[in-house]
Amino acid sequence: MSQEPAGISIVITVRNEASNLTDLFRSFEGQEQPFEIILVDTESTDNTAEIVRSFRNLLDINHIIQKCSRGEGRNIGVEKSRYDYVVFVDGDVVISEGFIHNYRKKFESGIELPGKGGSGKRNKRSSVKCDSSG
Repeated sequence: MSQEPAGISIVITVRNEASNLTDLFRSFEGQEQPFEIILVDTESTDNTAEIVRSFRNLLDINHIIQKCSRGEGRNIGVEKSRYDYVVFVDGDVVISEGFIHNYRKKFESGIELPGKGGSGKRNKRSSVKCDSSG
C-alpha cells in the first residue's frame, strides 16, 4: 500500500504584496500535494485579501491578518501550520516547477537544509527559508 507523502506548510509573510501574489499563487498550481499555504498578512491596505479569496477554490490558503514583524509572522505561521515540514517563501517570488516535490524529498531524506536565519529540526518540525529556486 502506498503511503501519502508528507505534507508541507508554506509560510508567507506579506504587507501590500497584491501586485505579486497572483503570480506567486499561480506558481503553486499543479505542485505535488499535500501542502498548505499560510499567508500572514500584516494589515495590507491594497487588494491582498481579494486576491487570496480568488485563489481559495484552487489552493489551501489560511489567510491570517495580524499586525506583526516578518519574524513574528513566521512564528505565527509555524504555530498555525498543520504539517511537520515548514518552508518560508517571500511574497514577491515565483516558485519553480517541482518546488514542493524537491523540498519534500530533501526533508524526507533527512538532508540538513541551509537557510538564511537558520534551519533544521525544531520541536519535530523542520523549516527552511528559501528562494524561488527550491
